[in-house]
Amino acid sequence: MGTMARMRNLAPWFIIGVGGIFVLFMVLSDSNVSQLVSGGEKYIGEINGTEITYQQFSALYENYKQTREEQTGTELDEGQLERLRDEVWDALVTQELLKQKIEDYNITVTDDEIIGIIMGPNPPEFLKQNFIDSTGQFNREMYDMAITDPRNQDILIQIEEQLKQQKLQEKLQSYLTATITVSEAEIRRAFIEQTLKMNAQFISVQVNMIPDSLIAVNDNDIQEYYDRHLEEYSVDEQRALRYILFNYGPSKKDSIAVVKDLTNVLNKLQSDTSTFKTYVEIYSDNPYKKDTLSVTQLHPASIKALRSTQVGGIVGPVVSYDGYAIYKLDRKLTSPDPFIKASHILISATSDDESFKKEADDIYNQLINGADFETLAKEKSADSYSGSKGGDLGWFGKGMMIEEFWQACLSAKVGEIQKPIKTMYGYHIIKVTERSNEKFIVEKITNKVKVSNRTYDSLYNSASDFSYLVQNETTFDEEAKLSNYEIVETPPFGKDAQGIPGLGTNKAIMNFTFENDLGSVSDVFRIPDGFVVIQISQVIEKGHQPLEQVKASIENIVKREKKIEKIKVIMNDIYSKVKQSGNLNDAKTIFKDAKIDTTSGFTLAGVIDGIGNEFAVAKYASNAELNKLSEPIHGFWGSYLIKVTKRSEIDEDLYKAQRNLMRDQLLMTKKQVYFSQWLESIKNEADIVDNRYLFFR
Repeated sequence: MGTMARMRNLAPWFIIGVGGIFVLFMVLSDSNVSQLVSGGEKYIGEINGTEITYQQFSALYENYKQTREEQTGTELDEGQLERLRDEVWDALVTQELLKQKIEDYNITVTDDEIIGIIMGPNPPEFLKQNFIDSTGQFNREMYDMAITDPRNQDILIQIEEQLKQQKLQEKLQSYLTATITVSEAEIRRAFIEQTLKMNAQFISVQVNMIPDSLIAVNDNDIQEYYDRHLEEYSVDEQRALRYILFNYGPSKKDSIAVVKDLTNVLNKLQSDTSTFKTYVEIYSDNPYKKDTLSVTQLHPASIKALRSTQVGGIVGPVVSYDGYAIYKLDRKLTSPDPFIKASHILISATSDDESFKKEADDIYNQLINGADFETLAKEKSADSYSGSKGGDLGWFGKGMMIEEFWQACLSAKVGEIQKPIKTMYGYHIIKVTERSNEKFIVEKITNKVKVSNRTYDSLYNSASDFSYLVQNETTFDEEAKLSNYEIVETPPFGKDAQGIPGLGTNKAIMNFTFENDLGSVSDVFRIPDGFVVIQISQVIEKGHQPLEQVKASIENIVKREKKIEKIKVIMNDIYSKVKQSGNLNDAKTIFKDAKIDTTSGFTLAGVIDGIGNEFAVAKYASNAELNKLSEPIHGFWGSYLIKVTKRSEIDEDLYKAQRNLMRDQLLMTKKQVYFSQWLESIKNEADIVDNRYLFFR
């Protein structure tokens, strides 16, 4: 391996440019694993009998963390760190399983293959990019000098190992997908799906056009459906939990600490001759730049502070959407388009329009007779997010709301309650609360409010105290009530569930849940959102879900089925009428809400404008006789009559030109899907022990 040895040398500047690319991988590679293993280590898990040490996991985790923080330019908070640990564990499991399969299939890569990659006519892109000259061309001479420079060999060893692992995985994928092919029929079908375009007239009656009030579902209907589909409601053993979540979040003390720090910065600013930019570069969480901000982009507290400041003035600390900020106001501008702050109460509307309009009118009349807008918004608004804030939508500008809503706000007087207006979402009762044309050019120092170690420890101690007391001295409910903690309950879930409702994927919690008895209370578990203490609240043996548990969902299914049957009858009647008269508009004499429209340029693979994603309609249109009314077509969303008025021809020349590219794309997709499914299957079949919860609280 003399040639390889001579190549293991790179100039220091090259090391700096390329070295970071390989850090994450090298923690996993064989060459470094041996350095991580020493006597007395504890194992964080096992993958098919291969023990994973805490040191292995920690080294990989720290490298991932460093890379992520360098990419984002911000320090990760506790929730992000917990999610990162899950990512790292998954990456480690994947890498180890691939390594085991590579060994099982006796896949190897020789030194000559690696030399060929590095010394070949087209080196890897990540190497070439460091040798691009001023004209944008790859400088081969400079590259050859660098890889044969004797001053440093370590980085090339890492490059070799990286390329070796990449090549091994490429060979593994090739081995697994060697028999996958794409037929001529598949290529042609894909071409037709993408390029065949059709125009049509149509009549549609869809499920959402039938009001619930017209459909009656009784207990016998529900029981009959349940009996017919009993196997669909079979379940393995299931458990349900109740839990207390000690949510990660900055405390009041954390906020006070940020305000105190920024106050000290402000005091220094006022007595220092250094520029504001200098202070941004030293003290701000975000890099320096001048921002032009409208009132739509600023926290209300920041708007108030900037309005009261003269140009050139410095204000703060003040609450911002980034935490707290000190602003320097460079200029005030006037926007040509206004910004509006408004509140609304939304009444959702369906095809049964009159009752919803009446409800909106009733609320409007209450408001103009003195009822409190915020109270009614909280009680009546279908927009739960703004409703919880008394209907407040905050500031918005042109293009941020649908046009009807925006126009209504433009014409409204500040403080006046508007009569209900109709949009695609329903009826809106609007009150414009403020109007502005202000923009501010600012420089700013921002500090995020982060969870301090003190707050973090306090949260953990609170969770630990709760767990101890419930396990030893009191009950789950008594202690929760005494401490004013909210108990959250999960629906039942099985061992094979993708995640625990409300808690996400957590192997340790899953193990506790299915290895302990009803009423058992856990120690503290850590999840991305915080710390959690759980109690097993329900144990369901293998069998069938009780009817009462699924009754509501079955009622909706049966209701939909009855609507579909009703639609079929309606459409059959429409078909008889229209076929006889030849006039599509006669559909409304049978069903006044029937939609009569045209649609153009739809394809087999796309959504049909005015109809939606109905493959049965598109498939019919692809072969239908032109200008002939179809018989009723029953799809997922409703029933349709369609008359195809135009259909493009298959462009054989275009097919020949695109065939090879489409074949390659289809083949790549099939191979990627197969490999992903294979990887998921070996993960499911693997014997994986995850003991991370013993090491990370």
